[in-house]
Amino acid sequence: MPLKNTKPIRDPTEKWFLSKSEYPEDTFPDYLSGWMYFGRTEVLGKIANYASENMPYLFIDDMFLLGMAREKVLGTASELLDIGRVFANNWDCCMENINVSCPFAVVPVSGEDTLLR
Repeated sequence: MPLKNTKPIRDPTEKWFLSKSEYPEDTFPDYLSGWMYFGRTEVLGKIANYASENMPYLFIDDMFLLGMAREKVLGTASELLDIGRVFANNWDCCMENINVSCPFAVVPVSGEDTLLR
């Protein structure tokens, strides 16, 4: 499920602190947060390319890519139905045959790359 109407943390003692100069809005766009994302390669590619070429990086990568950049590429009314999130323990059954080709990209986050080895 997308996170909706979340607000930036403005307390400088917090790990996820964002100043008004880094992020001036009062709420984040809807976004997904999780260990890994999957979605159609053409959609994720468009989002990643747009972000890398047109936006200054923001360290809250979930919100940066699947919130801010997604909104720029797909629009504010876009649903996150073609992009999902999973956690590592959900993929155990899928790893039996890793040579299967599919039109989806899987993008690990948080340094968890065991499924890509």
